[in-house]
Amino acid sequence: MTGKGPHSTRISLRRLDLADAFEPVEVGSPAGSIKVESIRRVVTRWTLDASQVAYVGDSPHDVVAAREAGVVSIAAAWADAASIPKLREAEPDALFTSVETLSEWLSE
Repeated sequence: MTGKGPHSTRISLRRLDLADAFEPVEVGSPAGSIKVESIRRVVTRWTLDASQVAYVGDSPHDVVAAREAGVVSIAAAWADAASIPKLREAEPDALFTSVETLSEWLSE
């Protein structure tokens, strides 16, 4: 799930060698944020209850969208540009400052 358009998303996924890693891929809309709707579409497609799905995002908006969609909100705070105070303020279900700690949490 990304705010990028379809063309730039395809380019990014190819350059990162991730073109076949995700199914489905949801892209943004020029009309504005559709993240909540995108999350709900994925949950429906996977035929899961929303409480069984987690959304990992790196912005406070991602945390809020996950909550509105009814999924577990996970804040990814390991990027240099991440604002841990702003992510905490959004009240995610969990916040991780490294990929390793997220991976450990998912394994538990």
